[in-house]
Amino acid sequence: MPGMSGGEPTVTIEISIGKNVRVVVSGAPNADLLAESLKAALMALQQAGEVLDVKTISLGQRRLPENVIKNISSFSNKELALLLLYFEGPMNKELINQRSRELGKEIKRDWLDTELYRSMRELIMSEDNPEGGKVYKLTERGRIEAEKIIEEKQL
Repeated sequence: MPGMSGGEPTVTIEISIGKNVRVVVSGAPNADLLAESLKAALMALQQAGEVLDVKTISLGQRRLPENVIKNISSFSNKELALLLLYFEGPMNKELINQRSRELGKEIKRDWLDTELYRSMRELIMSEDNPEGGKVYKLTERGRIEAEKIIEEKQL
């Protein structure tokens, strides 16, 4: 599974500030090391000037928020697939189907096989999975579209 080594999750944080400052931290999430690295990155950001946006996702909590789950029936297949990829990260078609079923609004396999890439061509990209098949993740436009859905539906 991507992001896993020896059964433990790995974290990669990359912060680029213009052409001069780039901070990259990668490895198993040792809480103390991660905190130190983030402090150094935040200091670099403060020195660079205006911070436009900061998002924090805790390990083990990268799941759909409760307010999204409460409104699950109001989403189209496309919207739900975008939100799953936005909140839960890269997935293959089987996992998208499984998670949507767990949430009570199944994205059918036939839609995933025919419409997923056709209707979301500029919003997602696929990568070959080492275990076979494709893994889908959001493009930058897909991230913006997912955030627009969140804003429009006031989630």
